[in-house]
Amino acid sequence: MKGFSIISLFFFFSILAPAQDELLQLYYGQEPHDVRVIPWSRPLSIHLNDFLRGLTITPVPEVENLITLEINRRELVIDTKRKVARYSLKEVSFPIRRKDGALYVRVGNLVEIFSYLLGRDIVYEATSKTLYVPRTKDLVVRTRTRRIEDHFRIILDYSHAVEKPLSRRSGKKLIVTLKTPNIILDRSGFEANEAVAGINLFQGLPNGTTEIVFDLTDRVGKSTVERYNPNNPRTVLKLDGAFSTEEDGSEEELEGAGVRRIVIDPGHGGRDRGAVGPTGLQEKEVTLDLAMKLKDRLKDDFDVTLTRRDDSSLSLKARTGIANHHKADLFISIHVNAIPSQNATGSETYYLAQGGGSKNMDTAHYGDADGGGPNPSEAPGGLDDDLSLMLWDMAQSKHTEDSFRVARYIQESLNHLSGIKSRGVKQLPLKVLRGARMPAVLIEVAFISNKFEEKKLKTVKFREQVATSVAAAIRRYHEDVKLREKPADLLGDPR
Repeated sequence: MKGFSIISLFFFFSILAPAQDELLQLYYGQEPHDVRVIPWSRPLSIHLNDFLRGLTITPVPEVENLITLEINRRELVIDTKRKVARYSLKEVSFPIRRKDGALYVRVGNLVEIFSYLLGRDIVYEATSKTLYVPRTKDLVVRTRTRRIEDHFRIILDYSHAVEKPLSRRSGKKLIVTLKTPNIILDRSGFEANEAVAGINLFQGLPNGTTEIVFDLTDRVGKSTVERYNPNNPRTVLKLDGAFSTEEDGSEEELEGAGVRRIVIDPGHGGRDRGAVGPTGLQEKEVTLDLAMKLKDRLKDDFDVTLTRRDDSSLSLKARTGIANHHKADLFISIHVNAIPSQNATGSETYYLAQGGGSKNMDTAHYGDADGGGPNPSEAPGGLDDDLSLMLWDMAQSKHTEDSFRVARYIQESLNHLSGIKSRGVKQLPLKVLRGARMPAVLIEVAFISNKFEEKKLKTVKFREQVATSVAAAIRRYHEDVKLREKPADLLGDPR
């Protein structure tokens, strides 16, 4: 009885004792930081000031329901009363909860906003309650699995070029070795399937390497690896075997899974050569090659169609008809810029303004003498009388916001290309006759009329960098769409 009493008292006082705070681990580079959370909150709400300190950002006091922060010379204003955040000329929902006088915010909202403000993709692993915030030189590896027809693929995307990873098979283990002691592994795109049962990470090995180990199922027979291209840093592993003949999912399921179908339009073609550079480089050749490289980077995750695959001419009806026929979720038109002044440089991305009108253009390109920007009544550079081919019918106003999102993501991604300055995201109020019935943007990659940028456009390396940047932006938009498509009941209590 005495022993029973002691045990009873132990449990009694254990129940009365205050529970220890549940924690989330935030890694800023390789440095861990504890972040308090509200236990059992769904979605998980984390301590705002702990999160900021983990990023070496000094918290500021709340003044009249407003918290104002400066991050990378950008202002973030949090309205704690209205529960919204304002940054980069937009306002978004920012659910806040208070506990013991502290502010707690949903981790998903922080990931979205701070990924944008920091210019780095923050990785959140819900199962381990871990946030990874890469520093500039951190290697982030995003791993995905996907079935394509009769085989499966494992795709590892690297945040920057790395020494060629080594791949080897050992029984039911498929091992990818990276010559670096530590990485940030993003598993958000990984799903176990008929071919791959699981994934494990082994870092800081004695020889200074990291191993990513995939557990294969008994159904896998042959495994092969695609050739590694440092200008498109990723490892693609193909798995063949005795797999079922079931499709990935119903058409209805695919429709609600973010971006599925993309139509890429290489500007000009055939008799329409587009702009021509000082040494004779033709726009139609550059845009076709860029479009094919972009498709190569997207084909593992999306159904991608090109409006042209060779040096052929296409009418307005044919190009927009292709996008509408395929029921595309996204339309990307690729161009290079040109104006009479050879001093103009940089990239810019367009989406359509509602209202206003336009006139048909007889000239191929626009701009003032110093390359300072367009006449609002004229078309983006690289367009002639086929203007309405590129500036699509946006009568359904719901596409305007999404077109802006795509344009912004693309322009931010292109901004990281060294030596190419940003000319920003632009909107033109143009009237069109026909158009694509989906979000759509037009990219002006660089100025072919500038001898230095024409030289860049001639190189395979630069073209692959452009394709990789645009592909990353499209995937970012895809994740954005998926997040916004989640049913309201999965988003949790907004209080």
